[in-house]
Amino acid sequence: MTSTNSVHEGPIIAQKDNLQVMDCSICGYAHLYPLPDEEALFRLYEQDEFYNDAFLQTHLQEHQQGWWNSKARWYLHLLRNDGMPHLLDIGAGLGWLLKYWRQRYGQTGHGIEPSLRARNMAKGNGVGDLFISLHGYRQYCGEYFPPMGIDSVACLLLLEHVLDPKQFLREIAALGLGNEGKILLSVPNDINPLQASVKGDKSWFVQAPHVNYFTKQSFRALVESCGLEVVEEASTFPMEVFIHLGLDYRNNPQLGHKLHRFRLHFEKLLGINAYRIYQWLYRRYGIGRENIIVAQWR
Repeated sequence: MTSTNSVHEGPIIAQKDNLQVMDCSICGYAHLYPLPDEEALFRLYEQDEFYNDAFLQTHLQEHQQGWWNSKARWYLHLLRNDGMPHLLDIGAGLGWLLKYWRQRYGQTGHGIEPSLRARNMAKGNGVGDLFISLHGYRQYCGEYFPPMGIDSVACLLLLEHVLDPKQFLREIAALGLGNEGKILLSVPNDINPLQASVKGDKSWFVQAPHVNYFTKQSFRALVESCGLEVVEEASTFPMEVFIHLGLDYRNNPQLGHKLHRFRLHFEKLLGINAYRIYQWLYRRYGIGRENIIVAQWR
């Protein structure tokens, strides 16, 4: 089945409830069709319809217990930005990367996070100020950052939520990121080989907060189309392997939580070597739960 309008064109590749995902030949990546209203999408985060207290409290405890430290170390390794301590984290959540950044460099980074619950919880965890507006981040950066600009920008699990990721990436270019500065990006690796080959429900990954759906190839193409040079690619644990092993967590939240903790234990045990394994699997086979790219301006 194919749906078209004056802007978007392509086959519908997944449907769930009242949502459908188009593999758009105009945009170069898959996205919800029709696209949601921008104001309604922003209210979803501003009014805390996305995060709930139980979700945030669980993640906060994981951060405080050091379960995410290996991932933070890996991200800093990918950025390779020693001596470049100014970080802006857009979509900062509970501020876990900002907190690790401060511990590593002794500098307080800055973050943008529209969820009031997340901002308050992060502040109580000693992260510092997180600002509400994604739309006003350019004005904020000009006011609060030093004249030399920003050295690093993180946009982790963010671009799947924005209506126009190309425009979003282009606007980041106005933040003052120099030739040596880097941007760390991650999005879910949807319709990857492991995910595409699972039996049963093929649309389980579709969810209302996610507007865009990327493959390894379409994500890299998006980044490069915005004038960025990809300098590193990586991924995270290929969660779909559990489904192939008979541990189907798609409609079983309790099992999903257990498998999530299993992954965290594995990563805490191996440290960043776990992420080196994930990177090898991603480079060779295209599998892994996230597409991660480090890029810099050409």
